Amino acid sequence: MQNFKRNENDYIGVGWTFPPIFDKCGGRLKTYRQETLIESSIRMILSTAFSERIANPEFGCDLNEVIFYNKTTGVRRNIISRVEMALLTYEPRIDVMTVDTVSENENSGQIQIYIDYKIRNTNTRYNLVFPLYLEEANF
Repeated sequence: MQNFKRNENDYIGVGWTFPPIFDKCGGRLKTYRQETLIESSIRMILSTAFSERIANPEFGCDLNEVIFYNKTTGVRRNIISRVEMALLTYEPRIDVMTVDTVSENENSGQIQIYIDYKIRNTNTRYNLVFPLYLEEANF
């Protein structure tokens, strides 16, 4: 029987880019590897509304629901709670350390969601900033 040596990044895996992108030269499907795959997964979870995926209607974070709320402390706590629950449920490769929201300017219509997380397999810490736009852009 053949012995396979496992790499610590085997747990993280390789996945398709979203949306799928094909290499112009060889026609191969481009993929994400290791940490980039996890960051892409987190962004996809945060940008997906409930019922957006027919096969899994509960997938996502449903941040679209809070877009029209006033930026109060309660809404920020609601956002933090939604993000923590979605990542706990749909991204088993990470441990969420902290989630926080910051708004640079109360009139900007944007809240930055700061996420500190640790990849379980490698015990490496990363952070991600996800912008949530609460209002239309003003030109």
